[in-house]
Amino acid sequence: MIQPPLITIITPTYNRADLIEKSIQSVIEQNTTIPFAWEMIIIDDWSTDNTKEIVRKYIKKYPDNIFYFYQKNSWIPGAARNVGLNHMNKKSDYTIFLDSDDELKRDLIYRGLKKIEELKKRKLYDRTIWTYFLCEDEYQNVIWKKRILKWKKERFFDYNSFLQGEINIEMGMRLRSNIFLTDPKLRFAKNIISETVMWAQMWKRMDENWLKLYLRDYVGRFYRLNHTTWDKRICRTISDKRFKNNAEGNKVILQFIEKDLKERWYTKQHSEYLFRIGINYILCGEKKMGLGYMKKSLQTHFRTTIWSMYIISKVSKKIILFLYKKFVI
Repeated sequence: MIQPPLITIITPTYNRADLIEKSIQSVIEQNTTIPFAWEMIIIDDWSTDNTKEIVRKYIKKYPDNIFYFYQKNSWIPGAARNVGLNHMNKKSDYTIFLDSDDELKRDLIYRGLKKIEELKKRKLYDRTIWTYFLCEDEYQNVIWKKRILKWKKERFFDYNSFLQGEINIEMGMRLRSNIFLTDPKLRFAKNIISETVMWAQMWKRMDENWLKLYLRDYVGRFYRLNHTTWDKRICRTISDKRFKNNAEGNKVILQFIEKDLKERWYTKQHSEYLFRIGINYILCGEKKMGLGYMKKSLQTHFRTTIWSMYIISKVSKKIILFLYKKFVI
C-alpha cells in the first residue's frame, strides 16, 4: 500500500495569540480530496501572552499532528524555523513555512499534490525542488503582482534565474523536505534577520538541473502585511542596526555567489549587490565602509562597460577592414 505524502508545516511565533488560531485552522481545514498526512511544528519564541494555552488546546485534539516547542527568545525568526527543521519527521516529503499571522488557502495542499502528479506524468518531478503559489495580502492584493504578471502562466526557474535576480522573495512555497533532511547545514542564519541568506545557501548547494516552479494562476496563501509582533519587536530592539543587518546579510549572500556572478559575467547583478551593501552601510553611519563598496560597485559596472566597448570596437574594426578589402579594393 502506497503511503500518503507527509506534509510538514513549520510555524515560528511570538505573542500571536490573536492570530495563530487562524493559522492552525487553515492547516486543519485543508481539502483532503487527495489523502495526505501532516504535522505542524510550532516554535514559540518566548511569548508572554496566552499563545501557549491556545496551541495546547489544539494539541489535545491533534496530539499526533501538532507539536509545540518553547524557547528563550532568539529575536530572529530564522533561528526559530531551524528548531522546526531539526525536529521534523525524517519521513517528511514536503515542507511549508507558514508564519503565525498568515493562513493557507483551503485547497493549497490539494492543488500542490495535484500538480506533483502532473509533474510526474511530464517527467519533471525529479527536477522540481519546490512549487510556488501566489500570495495575497489582507487587502486582496497579489504580492509582487507587476513582476509576476510578466511571467507565463507556468514558469520554471533555475540557478541562473536566482543569480540574475529574477526572483528572490520566497513566499508561498512547498519545498521537498529531503533538501533539509540530507543536509543538516542548510539552515537559516542565526544572527541575521534576512531570510534570503538561507535561500542563497540553498541555491549555491543545488545543481543547476534543479528547478523551481511558479504557478501564476492560483493564490494559495493569505499573507498579512500589518505585522503586530515580530516586526515591531525587531524594529524596536535593533532599529539603529537594521541597515547594518541588511548590509551584512547582502555580504553573506555575495560571498556565496560572487564567483559565479563573475564567471557568468552577471556584472549588473554583481554591481547591484555591492551598491546595496554600500548604501546600507552609509545609512547606518559607516560612511567610509559604505563609500568603499559604492566605489567597487561603480568600478565593476564601468570596467565591464569599457571592456565591452573595447571588444566591440576591435571586432567592428576587423569587420570594416574585411568588407573594405573584399568590396572596395
